[in-house]
Amino acid sequence: MTPRRALLLAALAGAAGGTVAAVAVGDSGGNAPASRHLTIGPPVGASDRLPDGRYDPGRVHLVIDRASVRIDLRLDDPDRGPAWAMRTFTGERRSLRRPATTLAHPTWRQRIRCVQLGRIVNGRFGWIFPDERFRPLTPEAPGQTSICTSARRPQQVLFGASPLIVEPNGATRIERALLWGNVQPGSTRPQVRGLRSAAAAVGPGGALLVLGPAGSTVGRADVTLTGHDGTRRTVTRIIHQPPGLGSVTPGSTQVDARMPDPAGGPPWAVLAGRTADGRGCVVGQGRLVDGHVGTVDASEGLFTDLLQYAAACGQMTPLSRQRPIDVAYGFGGGPGRPDEDLFNRRARVQRRLQPGRSSITIRCSPDVRSVTISTARDTRVLVPSPVGHVVFAVYDGDFASSSFTVTATLRDGTHNRQTFQGAF
Repeated sequence: MTPRRALLLAALAGAAGGTVAAVAVGDSGGNAPASRHLTIGPPVGASDRLPDGRYDPGRVHLVIDRASVRIDLRLDDPDRGPAWAMRTFTGERRSLRRPATTLAHPTWRQRIRCVQLGRIVNGRFGWIFPDERFRPLTPEAPGQTSICTSARRPQQVLFGASPLIVEPNGATRIERALLWGNVQPGSTRPQVRGLRSAAAAVGPGGALLVLGPAGSTVGRADVTLTGHDGTRRTVTRIIHQPPGLGSVTPGSTQVDARMPDPAGGPPWAVLAGRTADGRGCVVGQGRLVDGHVGTVDASEGLFTDLLQYAAACGQMTPLSRQRPIDVAYGFGGGPGRPDEDLFNRRARVQRRLQPGRSSITIRCSPDVRSVTISTARDTRVLVPSPVGHVVFAVYDGDFASSSFTVTATLRDGTHNRQTFQGAF
């Protein structure tokens, strides 16, 4: 049996705090989408304090040079929504050895240069969270919309993801692909490869922003820039691939198996592909949104397509008649996570769902005709998918106090039965 793999956490963040205003943006005329009726919430700032107000020694703290904060670039939204913007600032990272009421005496400090991705609503810089709530962002606000690098030894860093729009009824769609980065100040002439760009710009302070088409996701894209000295440099995402995995043939990936979400949120799916010798394999699993399989950041509601990272098969251990199945299972997204409020609040009452999700993923040899999964919850008989020969099941909650049994029925009528303890 493979090591237990944690269920992909596909939590969509609901911003905390009360609504203080509302604004309608966008235009329903022409080819633009229907207006988005955003609510306006309180600002998001640093979350580095202990309950007693002292600075948390378990976190790295940002001390911002206030005079350095400025909007470095701004791009109009192609769908006439709120403008996109990149903010730049400098400051210091500081860490403490023990709780303190001041950051004046850190045990470690580092000068940094940062860029921060955001939207402009009513003249304020912030972010539209996936529950359609706009909240202004301070430079200290945590999250992956900010990229900081050493001011002494700066590095060019590129992030990529797609913001999600979650309607009040829970319907979820991808807004558009984004690439944003912290590059060499003075860079010009961005040329994007691997993503058809609707707009691209680099600011004088070194903020880079690329907008993809509506509904698009980021694959293995990169950006080439011209430096102030005239040299051309390519900025790409650093993607680490474990050795020994079979490479997936480009263009061969497809949604191979899917399961509805118990709470009615975006369904779950397995992405499969083929290797150079034609064998089918499992690339990964995640949420299925607008035909793309990926993960969702729980804080900003950013969707990351598995194809941005996955260029290899996840598990290629050969299966045989003596070992016809390979079972992996895991649990994630427990109580208190933002997706529990966004997708599950009503479902927990109406459907009596448990918090969190469990998944069981089973690779099958071509000799397997069907697989029966028997849990304390129910019994499911599933047929392996056509490409990756995979069986996939998703449940609300977990099976911490009980076991489950997997029975593979081979084409000759024989059975292979395995029992697993449900505790994670």
